[in-house]
Amino acid sequence: LVDMATNQSQIVVNQAVNEAIMEVLNEQQISYDSLIHLTTDSQDNVTSIETNIVQMNRLKASISQSVQDKLVNLDKPVIDIPLGSLLGDNLLSGFGPNLHAKLQMSGSIVPQVESEFSDAGINQVLHQLVLKMNTQFVVIMAGQNIIIDVPSEFVIAESIIVGEVPQAYTQVTGG
Repeated sequence: LVDMATNQSQIVVNQAVNEAIMEVLNEQQISYDSLIHLTTDSQDNVTSIETNIVQMNRLKASISQSVQDKLVNLDKPVIDIPLGSLLGDNLLSGFGPNLHAKLQMSGSIVPQVESEFSDAGINQVLHQLVLKMNTQFVVIMAGQNIIIDVPSEFVIAESIIVGEVPQAYTQVTGG
């Protein structure tokens, strides 16, 4: 019963989180340039990366509020559990009349935006802004409190930063 409630809740929460994030990103027309400013020197070499902290905090607040609104406005999920599944016998699992259980959900949302850098070729770096969000829920069902963590990750912006290509390239491996 707990596993079924956990799985059903995670599905409902993931759908709500995905919808909320996509709505905010589309409404605010978020792009790499709206969140990041690349400073260059006179030869157009990148010298620093500056984050638009105000815009980033607005984005996090909007996403957090949107997810919260989606979750508050959800219909209380109802799961149908075949009676045979509750008896603990694998032979009867999935059979019998369905018992209906309503899930009462309450939780918290913690959004965080992280910069991630990875190699993208010779003297090229992929810079990604990744929204990492943990949605924690307490599912209250039939007198039981079940704590569920639903982690989510979304790339909200990315760019390849190209450096000067060297005249020669040598790959040295240790031995």
